[in-house]
Amino acid sequence: MNKIEEKYLKLQEKTLASLPHDKELNDLIKALETTMGKIITDLSIKDSNLKEDLMQEGRLSVCKAVAAYSASNPSSFYTFAYSCIKNGMLDYLRKQNAKKNIVISQAVSLDDVKESDIEINAYTLEDIFDNEDKVRTLINSLDDTQKKIVAMRIENYSYEEIAKALNKNKKFVDNAIQKIKKIYKSI
Repeated sequence: MNKIEEKYLKLQEKTLASLPHDKELNDLIKALETTMGKIITDLSIKDSNLKEDLMQEGRLSVCKAVAAYSASNPSSFYTFAYSCIKNGMLDYLRKQNAKKNIVISQAVSLDDVKESDIEINAYTLEDIFDNEDKVRTLINSLDDTQKKIVAMRIENYSYEEIAKALNKNKKFVDNAIQKIKKIYKSI
């Protein structure tokens, strides 16, 4: 009997006796972490964040394997757990891949959209300054960089000019202005 099988049996004994079994479950998960790492390596995953997500999925899969495994199963617990871990990781990767394509799959042809269906929620920073009380509250909730951006936009600086003055890129300025609009909207 190997180490994994021993840890599984210890866990089962505690569970059946209705005793706390957190330590035994953690021991079993830790014993299978090398196997999880090997599966991730076999999948040629390089991204460290994705590796950690897959390790977490593997840990969850061990818990599911413990709950689903039956002593009458012809395979060992290790073999069963290995399959659960690998399948759990592959399912996670499939779901992540599907999320990447969700915007494309939900896209609507512009030919099918009528002008009357388009809702316009756009407003400019100038529109924001119509309400003085909201403006005071907004200004008090902004950081120094955001305050500089607002001041420069009021003076009609372009995004490029603001980016150059702040030693940032144009996208940073655009993101900051979007954040300012969100803050204003929440006031």
